[in-house]
Amino acid sequence: MLSITVSSQAIVTLVLLEIIQKIETKSGLDELLRNGCDAASIDLLRRRPARDLSDIAPFLARSLLFAIDMDEVRTCLLRLDSMRRTQQQLEYFVKHGASRQMVNQLFSVSQSDVRAMQEMLIGPSRGPGRTSLPKTSERDEIHQDWHRISLAHTGLREQLYHLHMEHPDYTIEALWQTVNEFNADQEVA
Repeated sequence: MLSITVSSQAIVTLVLLEIIQKIETKSGLDELLRNGCDAASIDLLRRRPARDLSDIAPFLARSLLFAIDMDEVRTCLLRLDSMRRTQQQLEYFVKHGASRQMVNQLFSVSQSDVRAMQEMLIGPSRGPGRTSLPKTSERDEIHQDWHRISLAHTGLREQLYHLHMEHPDYTIEALWQTVNEFNADQEVA
C-alpha cells in the first residue's frame, strides 16, 4: 500500500465532494462509518454547502493522505497491456488473412464486427472459395515449424501468430489449413 500526501486544492475539494456523495447513499455511509468517520463529522459535512468545502481545501491540502493499493494498480496495468495485446493481435489476424470464423472463435468477436474490421483494414473481402495450400515441400517445413512452435507457446492464437511470423508469405488461413490438412476435425476454421 502506497500512501502519499496530496497538496492539490482541487483534488482535496473533489475528495470532500466524494465524501458528501457517499454520505447520501446507505452503502457509502456504511463505508465511511466502517473506515473511521464519526457520526458528528458526517453530520457536519452533510449540512455544509459545497462552497465551504472549496474554502477549507487550502487548509487541508497537507493533511490529506491517499492510500493506493499498488497491487491493484499493477493488476489493472497488466490487464490493460493484455487488452492492447489482444487488440493488436486481432488486427494482425484480420490483416493477414485469418477467416472470419477463425477470428470469431479466437477473439470472441461477432461475424459482423469481423466483416467491418476487414473492410476497414484490408478493403473488400475476397470471394468465397478454398484457400490454396503451399507447395508440398513448403508444407513439410510448415508442419515441422508448427510442431516446434506448439511445444514452445501455449494457446492457439499465440501459436498461429508465431507460425505466421515465420511464414509471412502465406495467409494465416493457409497456414491453418496446412497444419490441419490431415485432421478430420479442426478446432478453428
